[in-house]
Amino acid sequence: MADIVKLDTLPDNLPIPLDDGGADHLLGLSLLRIPIQSGRGFRFDPGHHSDLKPAT
Repeated sequence: MADIVKLDTLPDNLPIPLDDGGADHLLGLSLLRIPIQSGRGFRFDPGHHSDLKPAT
């Protein structure tokens, strides 16, 4: 029998990712205004939220 995989938890030994700077060129760019419908019926428009500041 196959093991059951839980998709809502992370393994305890998962290493913390390091920022390699691979997406640094994306800071400050605008996102397209494309409304996305969620599985629960909510609409989200990433372009509407493109004024968010990067995490520090």
